[in-house]
Amino acid sequence: MLKRIEEINDNWLLLVLLILSVISLIPPWIHYDIISEDGAFHYIPVAKMYLEGDFFRALSLEMPVYPVLLAAISLFTGSDFELAGRLLSAVFYIMSAIGLFKLSQSVFNSNAVAFVSGIFMITNRDLMDLGVDCLKDTFVLCLIIWATYFMTYWSLVKRKHVFFILSIFLYLIGTSVRSTAVIFLISLFLIWVISIRNWRSRLALILLLITGLAGAYCFKGLIAQYGNLRSFNLDLLKINSNIFMQVLRYFECYFTASNPMAVIIAGYGMILLFRRNIYTKLVTAVFFVSLLFFGMRDYISDRYMMPMIIMLYPVSAYFIIKWFSSGKKIVQFIGILAIVYSIAQWVDLSFTRPEPRRLAIRYAGQWIYENYGSDLKISTNQARVIFYARNNFKIEDRPKFGNIDLSSPADIIAVDISKDDGADIKKNIEKRGGSLLNQVYPIYIYNLKK
Repeated sequence: MLKRIEEINDNWLLLVLLILSVISLIPPWIHYDIISEDGAFHYIPVAKMYLEGDFFRALSLEMPVYPVLLAAISLFTGSDFELAGRLLSAVFYIMSAIGLFKLSQSVFNSNAVAFVSGIFMITNRDLMDLGVDCLKDTFVLCLIIWATYFMTYWSLVKRKHVFFILSIFLYLIGTSVRSTAVIFLISLFLIWVISIRNWRSRLALILLLITGLAGAYCFKGLIAQYGNLRSFNLDLLKINSNIFMQVLRYFECYFTASNPMAVIIAGYGMILLFRRNIYTKLVTAVFFVSLLFFGMRDYISDRYMMPMIIMLYPVSAYFIIKWFSSGKKIVQFIGILAIVYSIAQWVDLSFTRPEPRRLAIRYAGQWIYENYGSDLKISTNQARVIFYARNNFKIEDRPKFGNIDLSSPADIIAVDISKDDGADIKKNIEKRGGSLLNQVYPIYIYNLKK
């Protein structure tokens, strides 16, 4: 079987992976329920500002690359912003799969390793969900994968400076999309520093890095405006109390947002391969730098960890293919189990229907828009009701979304009683003489305006 895969022309194998990556997105695309809050209240409002010509205000709210791209796709396709964002995510998801195939092939010189790496990626349940939502996660993942591919190609295959320059350029674009990409640039810098034999030059570069970090601490207020660094914890006293829980959460993400068997195999593999070539050195450096990076943050999301997780798949695939060739039954069984587990993740997602409670958020907002228009003031404990009501909200009011203040007048109040405070809010509204306009599953829509 493995020999047959190795004998297949890599272009045909890449075409098969491309088709499979498209097929893998069909179930989550069909079962998509509602937009993410980041998409609804961060990326889309800023994209609208670019189309309206409010450039300076847009630049003050979000890094420009993704919102501008979102605005351009919406403008040229004529689709609404939510659909434009979903299309972008799907395209970058597929491009990421292609990039990972090329990356694995250049590092391990094996079609089988490249193909299994791609299978691991396109069956990652969390990544499939990100690939059909209006989020920039697949975009930054695509940039990082292709940047790493050009870097490894330059180092291992063809040492032309154009590949190195292209790699750095893509990493820099990635930093303007999400600050996670900075981890890869810092890791490359550390690899370069360690490779320098002259101890004086190495010391000078280490001092330069320390000076940069010290400067970052001094200007923490300014840095906090940059991308995900808004939640970057530069309070040294606070770091000591948070770091243990954050480190635990960091390791948890590797297992909750991925195939845990593939992660364990990759962890074992990295112990053996961490000095093999620039790729394994980079993955090792990224692990330690990202551990420090996320340990100093107040919040870690599974999706922020996705580039670090996906970069482990080529190592997992390499050892699985190696085990298949070894003839040892136990490790062959482990390899088969890891692949079967990945495919089972995709099958499970394929049969997972949208939650009625989440769909109710969409339907409630659409009902409000169809019956009352978009200019009403809406108060709700489900923020995305406001988005689907096409409400002309002020972007400065974003922190208030998801909280109902009965002392503040509103034209419409939408209460989700499935939330912790929902039933009590519903009782208070009824005591105040609120008029029930409609009920969409757990969401009650009232008029309380005097």
